[in-house]
Amino acid sequence: MKIEVKSYVEQALKLLGEPKKTLGQNYLIDERCLLILSDVEQKNTLEIGGGLGNLTHYLEMNASSLDVVELDKSSFNFLKEQFKDYVHVCVYNENILKFDISEYEQIVGSLPYYITSDIIVKILIEGNCSLSHIMIQSDAYKRIFAPFGKEGYNPISILSAFLCDVKVLAYVSRNAFIPKPHVDSVILSLTFNHDQPLIKNKNHFYKFLKKCFLHPRKTILNNLIKGTSLEKEKIESVLSQVGIQNNLRPEDIKPKSYLTLYETLLKIS
Repeated sequence: MKIEVKSYVEQALKLLGEPKKTLGQNYLIDERCLLILSDVEQKNTLEIGGGLGNLTHYLEMNASSLDVVELDKSSFNFLKEQFKDYVHVCVYNENILKFDISEYEQIVGSLPYYITSDIIVKILIEGNCSLSHIMIQSDAYKRIFAPFGKEGYNPISILSAFLCDVKVLAYVSRNAFIPKPHVDSVILSLTFNHDQPLIKNKNHFYKFLKKCFLHPRKTILNNLIKGTSLEKEKIESVLSQVGIQNNLRPEDIKPKSYLTLYETLLKIS
């Protein structure tokens, strides 16, 4: 059901009281951005953090079925009342980090800033969706998805490079929220292709990448010595075999080289 979103949010907050800063409760009131986030196909869809239902009202018009996960009890009760007559909408009072997301074809949400990285990793590793539309803070986007050669290059950006195409759909002003946060946001589209996976065990590969970045300012050799049970000589031999110099830092190694290194180490482990 389409709503006049600013009025809807204001009325909801009169009932529920002030947003909880500890839960990152800032509610999107820009219709253009809500339409972009909710532009999904008629498929089984998960919404992360239903909040007041401002995005939910747009999503339910497109998704064939919609499950909404909301941690805050008062928001959960409000959502249950709002959507009690919508047979294709189900609301859960759960922690998204403990919720099974593996069966959803689409995942959408405005992610809380304090667990943004954790949720993105969960989508990448545990999810089997074909599409995810997420809104995160602009600084988090630059940090989490920093590509090779850019400051902040990290295990999540490497993992995402193999699993999905990341595209910016819109930049969102801080003025598009109630209450107004301190930073702007960005809406991202993550498009997945599961037909020919390059990585068979995503979680294991991610743990390997974290070991490689254990101390970002130290060399890849030192990090692997500390992060694995392999002897120094064996690690040096493998690095030489795959064409990675011992003295390179984690930020100096391209994603494809990390995958080659990982697969080579697996064979001797």
